[in-house]
Amino acid sequence: MTNELTISQQKGVEITDRDLCVVAGPGSGKTRVLVERFANLVTEHNVSINEILTLTFTEKAANEMKRRAARLFEEKGMQKERQEIEFAYLSTIHSFCSRLLRENAIEAYIDPQFRVMDELEAGRVKEQTLADTLKKWAEEKGLDTFLNDIFWKQTGSKKSRLKSFRENLIMLYEKIRTTCVPISETVNTNDLSLNILNTYDEIENLMIRINEVRSEDKVTDNTIAKIESILEYWNASNLKKELEKLYKEKLPKKTNLSLSMLQEAKDIESLTKGNVSKKAKEALSNLKNKLKELSGLLVEDYSTRIKMALRDFLMNFDTAYSERKRAESLIDFTDLEAKTIELLKNKKQIAKEIKQKFRHILVDEFQDISRLEKTLIDLIRSEDNLFIVGDEKQSIYGFRDAEVEIF
Repeated sequence: MTNELTISQQKGVEITDRDLCVVAGPGSGKTRVLVERFANLVTEHNVSINEILTLTFTEKAANEMKRRAARLFEEKGMQKERQEIEFAYLSTIHSFCSRLLRENAIEAYIDPQFRVMDELEAGRVKEQTLADTLKKWAEEKGLDTFLNDIFWKQTGSKKSRLKSFRENLIMLYEKIRTTCVPISETVNTNDLSLNILNTYDEIENLMIRINEVRSEDKVTDNTIAKIESILEYWNASNLKKELEKLYKEKLPKKTNLSLSMLQEAKDIESLTKGNVSKKAKEALSNLKNKLKELSGLLVEDYSTRIKMALRDFLMNFDTAYSERKRAESLIDFTDLEAKTIELLKNKKQIAKEIKQKFRHILVDEFQDISRLEKTLIDLIRSEDNLFIVGDEKQSIYGFRDAEVEIF
C-alpha cells in the first residue's frame, strides 16, 4: 500500500491525499472515524456521495454506518445528501459485488435475475453435487481405485472414511477457490524420473565406496558387521528392478510398488545409524543423506499422483456444481467475488470506469479481508485513494479465509 500510515483518528478524517490506515483497539471509535471521513469528503471536499465506495463485512455494520452518516448530514441541514445516503455505495463487499454483477450481467455472462444462496443452502447443494459426482466416479472409474490413490493406509469401514473424505474435499475445494488459481493449475506435475534414477546411481557408487572401507586397515569388527548388513540388505532388495520398472520402462504407476520402494529405502537408511569407525563414518553419513533424498523424491512423486487424482476429481465436481447453479440461476458468496474479479479482469473498460467513478474507497474491519477481496479492491482502487481501518487483534473471520497477514 502506497504511503501507508498509522495515524491519529482526527488526521484520519482530514487527510485525503494519500492511502491511510487507522489502527486502534475495540471501542476506540474506528468506525466513527470512517463515517466522519465519509461526511467530511462530501461537506469539505465537494465529493459526491456516489463517488465514494464504502465497504464493510456485515449488513448490520453497513446499516449502522448509513444511519450515522444520515444523522451527520441532517445535523448540517443537508437534506439532499441525507436522502442520497440511502442509495450510496455503502454496503458489504458481497452486496457491492452483487450490484456490480447485476449492472453488468451480460458482460459477466450470468443471469441478471440470479439468486445468491446463503451458506446453508450452498452447503447442501455442494454436498448433493459431491455425492452425485462420487457416484459417477464409482461407476466409471471405480471408487475403490480412487480412494486407494488418495489414502496410503486406512482403518475403519469405507463408509466412515468416505464421510470425512467428502467433508475434506469440500473444504479443499473452497480453499482452492479463494486463492484465485484455477483448479487445473494447482498441481506441479514436473517429471521426477531423472532425479530419482540419478539419485539411485549415486547411492550405488556410495555402496561401492562402503564396500572398499570394509577391507581397509583399522576398521572395527562392529563396523565391518554393520557394513556387511547394509550390503546384504542392499543386494537382496528389489529397489533397482522396481525403479527401472516404474521410471525406465514407463509402466503405469502402481501404488503398492511406490510404497514398497519407499519402505526399502527407509529400511536401508535405518541400518546406517549407530557408532562406526572413523573411516566408515563419512561414507555412511553420505549414504544416509542420499537415501533420505531418494525417499523424499519417491514421496514427492507419489504425492503428485495423489494430487493429480484429487485435481481431476475436483475439476469434475466444479463443472457439475457450476452447471447445477447455472441451471437454477444460483450463485454462492465465493462466486460473487470470483465472478466480479473475472469481470474486471476480462472487461478492462468496466474496471476503468469503476476506477474513475470512485474517487475514494473506504474499508472497515480490514483485518478480516480475504485474498479474493484484496484482489477485488486492488482492481478497482486508484493510487492514494484507499482508506482502511482495523485491528489485527479483532480478526474473527479466519474460518471464511480471512488473512490477517494481508492487513
